Amino acid sequence: MAGKLASKLVPERMLRRQTYTVGGAIVLVIAIVLIYLAGFTSAFAVKKVSVTGLHRLTRHGVLAVAKVPMGKPLARLNLKPIEQRLAAIPGVARVDVKRAWPNTVRIVVTERTPVASINRSGTIWLVDGHGVAFQRVAHTPHGLPRLTADPTGSAPAAAKAAMHVAADLPSWLRTRTITITAATQNSVTLHLTKGRTVTWGGDDRDGDKAQSLQALLKQSGTEYDVSSPKVVAVR
Repeated sequence: MAGKLASKLVPERMLRRQTYTVGGAIVLVIAIVLIYLAGFTSAFAVKKVSVTGLHRLTRHGVLAVAKVPMGKPLARLNLKPIEQRLAAIPGVARVDVKRAWPNTVRIVVTERTPVASINRSGTIWLVDGHGVAFQRVAHTPHGLPRLTADPTGSAPAAAKAAMHVAADLPSWLRTRTITITAATQNSVTLHLTKGRTVTWGGDDRDGDKAQSLQALLKQSGTEYDVSSPKVVAVR
């Protein structure tokens, strides 16, 4: 009885081994076919490039710099050189390039946000909150203040303080600010519409100063001091 049972189990074990072997071979063949299709045929080649996140930059300009090789198998596409080329665009703060199967390269651009403009040798530049001048313009856009001091000039500490204040201004105040001056890093001054000036002081507690100024501007006057937001003055 025991011998019959043993002789019955042996074929069953052999059958299971053969099933596993055949199954493994099928999986291997499928994997090889998929690798071949993805890496060496046009089945998963680049046919489309999507670009999102654009405001000032144009899709045509981004694609011209990206130079994505159309028709190349997506699996074999090196994304890093594409990202490096796009990151070199002055108006780009960050870029992310990814594969989107089966046939798309997806480019997500984060542009630099201008907080002010500066004049360098007669040319007007937009600058972001880090002081990066990234775009030349014919004139300062409406609603954007001008910095009278250049962060790369002879008084960088004062200019950087003015730039930091510009970056922190809420939209309601930025659109009312014509110029931002600073003789020192602790003497930032805002020149607003209607001939009003605001003594801002240093580039600290900007949120509190803006909140105090919003209430203070309801009073008639031309000179406002919020350098110490708890002790404000209007004249």
